[in-house]
Amino acid sequence: MEVSQVGWNAAKQQEPTVLDRAELEAANEKATSAFETWARTEGQTVNGLLDRAATFFADVSNSSEASFSKRARVLIGRIEGDSERIQRVLSNHDAAIAKRDTLSRQVSEARARIERMDREITSASASNERFARSLSELMTHVAGDICPVCDRDFSEVSETPLSAHVAAKVATMVEQAGRVQALLQSRNNTQGNISQLEREIQAATSGLISEIELSALKTRWADLTDIRSQLDEAATSFTEGDRYRQNAANAAEALVASQTSDRSAIVLRSNVKNLAYRLGVEFESATATEQILYSLMTTITQRELSLNARQTARREAINAAKAVIVSRDTLTGLRNKRGKVKNRLSFKESQKAEADEIINIAKDIARQTREARGRVVRRVFNDELNTVWRDLFVRLAPEEPFIPAFAIPETVGDEVEAVLETHHRRGGKGGNPRAMLSAGNLNTAALTLFMALHLSVKEKLPWLVIDDPVQSMDEVHIAQFAALLRTLSKQMGRQVIIAVHERSLFDYLSLELSPAFPGDRLNVVELSRSAMGQTICRWDTRHYVADKAIVA
Repeated sequence: MEVSQVGWNAAKQQEPTVLDRAELEAANEKATSAFETWARTEGQTVNGLLDRAATFFADVSNSSEASFSKRARVLIGRIEGDSERIQRVLSNHDAAIAKRDTLSRQVSEARARIERMDREITSASASNERFARSLSELMTHVAGDICPVCDRDFSEVSETPLSAHVAAKVATMVEQAGRVQALLQSRNNTQGNISQLEREIQAATSGLISEIELSALKTRWADLTDIRSQLDEAATSFTEGDRYRQNAANAAEALVASQTSDRSAIVLRSNVKNLAYRLGVEFESATATEQILYSLMTTITQRELSLNARQTARREAINAAKAVIVSRDTLTGLRNKRGKVKNRLSFKESQKAEADEIINIAKDIARQTREARGRVVRRVFNDELNTVWRDLFVRLAPEEPFIPAFAIPETVGDEVEAVLETHHRRGGKGGNPRAMLSAGNLNTAALTLFMALHLSVKEKLPWLVIDDPVQSMDEVHIAQFAALLRTLSKQMGRQVIIAVHERSLFDYLSLELSPAFPGDRLNVVELSRSAMGQTICRWDTRHYVADKAIVA
């Protein structure tokens, strides 16, 4: 289809006739002859001018392939840039010369000023110094108005005293000495300016170029200016030469295109005949190429439609087969998954049956636990426990009107809960202990409940262990608690172990619980830490010692 379309498009173009080709050849010959004639006459001058301009720049390629105007533009651009550079160098050279001359004149003037100041300083210092010294020595011999030199009376010639006249002369000499000092300062400043000007002269001189370089630059600038004017004058010749060259190139290109078209038409006819033979399309030798291409295009279009239909049916069949394969694989996967799900379901059902059995067992255990707990509650939290708890609480808190107790519901059931309540000493019930008792008495109630529980059941070990039992207790309650512990230890046969965290309380209880009867013993254990963080244990055993003072 693609080959036929290309042949069809080529056949639709109008083939050049013999007359057209003759005209193209004549035009080509005419254009070529005109360009060669121009090249032999004016072209030599143009090429010579461009070559001479190119010699000024070693890096410029003067290729004859480029147009004359383009070569001229490149050379003019380089000439302008180089001319500007030379102008800058010459301007800088002239500026350096002018600056050097100005600085030299300033140096000469400064040196002349120094010479004048030297003469003034020399004359002023020589006369003033001797005269001032003489007058200073003479002042010591002046007495009244008689001159010590000539013995004349100065009052005869002036009303001013002689001493004042001499002092005025000395002051005048001092003033002249100040002027000499100012001249010296001015001379030093002028000498510094001369040094600065000389350094500037050296800097300006370093910017000068040699006479050889200066002459070469001026010669090059003149040559560049001359060649630039010649290039400007030859602009018309450049344009004319480019026109002749372009006409010759266009004529030659048109002739080559015509020749190529003839060869293409022959090749196209041969390719069309081969394609028709391959497709089985018959035609006579006189049949036009355009008609043959039309027949080939019609045949190829029909066959293409048929092939497209077959390809579409084939793709649909392939897609259907792929869908069947995918469905088969999906079905196989679902079957495998169903088997796994059945196995998991059987396993889960067996686990559920085991879990139901465990739940039933747990429910039975919970029921039995509640029944046992109810029996324990009824057995423990009874009037006997309340009696013991009341006795212990009253002993530790004798001033508290409300006494805590447990109340057991009379209804019979699985759930039996002991409820805390308070009883007034004179009868009647109060509210919950948290609402009726203070914080200290709540701690006392908890402590006495612990002790009552300990005393209400049969002991397995005759020990009573208490950790920091006196929180929020005042000194009276602590003393009563110590007496209670001593009573429990003695009457109930209990070994009491107490842990406290305060040093003062530790010392107090150690004193209160000291052995008071023969056979009693108190073990005192103190735990602390050393400076290195290690635990230190100190313990001591205290035995009963009879008080001999009372016995006596």
